[in-house]
Amino acid sequence: MIWPLLGGLCVLTGFANISGSELVGAQIDLLLQLLGMLSMALFLDAREGRITCSDKRRICGFFIVVAGIGADSIHFADECTTVQQQPPFAAVILVGVFVSGLGYAMQAKCNSQLSANIGGPARACIICAAVTIVAGIPTQAYIFFDIGVPFEFTCEDWPLWTLAGLQSAFYAGSLAVLPAKLGYSATYLAIMFGKLACSSILDAGGMISSVQPFTVQRALSLVLVLVGSGLFSSQPSADDPEPSSGATGILP
Repeated sequence: MIWPLLGGLCVLTGFANISGSELVGAQIDLLLQLLGMLSMALFLDAREGRITCSDKRRICGFFIVVAGIGADSIHFADECTTVQQQPPFAAVILVGVFVSGLGYAMQAKCNSQLSANIGGPARACIICAAVTIVAGIPTQAYIFFDIGVPFEFTCEDWPLWTLAGLQSAFYAGSLAVLPAKLGYSATYLAIMFGKLACSSILDAGGMISSVQPFTVQRALSLVLVLVGSGLFSSQPSADDPEPSSGATGILP
C-alpha cells in the first residue's frame, strides 16, 4: 500500500498556525487545530466501529467541546483589528489552521499503518519526515525565488531548532503507537489537556500576540472543553446496552 507513505503530506498546511497564533492568540489557534484533529479522529474511529450512533455520551461530549471553543473564540473577534478589517484573510488563515488539524490526525493514521508495514515507529517517523521535506521543496523554492526571502542560518537558534526537532520526532513516533492502543480520539484528547495549559500561559504573558488575560469567560470555556473531552473519551459502563449488530454507524 502506498497511502501510508503519504503521512508527511498531511502536515504541509501547518504553516498556517504561525499566522493564526499572531492573529488570534495561541489558545484559540490551538483549539481550532485541535477541533480539526478531533473531527478527523471522530471520522476515523467511526470508520473502524469505535463510535456508533448509540454512543450518545461521546457524541454529546464532542459538541460540548465545540461549544467551549466557540465560547473562547467569539469575544476575540470583536477585539481583533485584523479580523474586523480583513475578514477574508482572517478566514483563510483560520480555515488553514483547522485543515492542519485534520492533517495531523490523518498523519497518525498513516504512521500507524506504516509502522506496522515496515517494522517500527522509528522507521515510520524517519520516512514521514523525509516525505515532508521533499514535498515542501516547491514551497521553499517559491518563497526563495518569487517572494525573495533568503535562507538564513543563525547559530543561536539551533538549540531551539534541535529541541523542536526532538519534540517533533517524539510526537510523530508516539502517533505511530498510541492510536492503536487508545484510539485516535482519546490520543488527541490527551494532547488537548497539555496544549490548553501551555497556550493559556503564552497568551497571558503576551509571548506570541497581544496579551490576553486569563478571564472568567476563558476559564469557563476551558472547563467546557475539558468536560466535553472527558465525556468523549469515557468508555461505556457495564450497564449500558451494547450496540446491536444492525446498528448504523455514524459513517459507513
